[in-house]
Amino acid sequence: MNTFTLLLHNLAFSDASVLIPLIVLIFGYWLIQKTNLFSSSNKAKSSLDDDKYYTIDDKYNAEKVRKQKELDKLLEKISKKGIDGLSTNERKRLDELSK
Repeated sequence: MNTFTLLLHNLAFSDASVLIPLIVLIFGYWLIQKTNLFSSSNKAKSSLDDDKYYTIDDKYNAEKVRKQKELDKLLEKISKKGIDGLSTNERKRLDELSK
């Protein structure tokens, strides 16, 4: 091998050792920007209403309040019309909510 070929050979390997990490860094940066991986708005969101709930606790509390309101409506209907005033579906739902 002559000196010029040896120089090119060494230069090619040194460029590859710099080029590959550079490509990985650029791709990683692009991926993070594209997916908003570290964005503060990337908190756990609810499937009920993504604009309204921000954390799992918010979702749990909202669901609990919703179920309590539904139960209150059923109990109010029972107080006005009696237990026989409930439909079959309402009775099943009352059973589910009272557990």
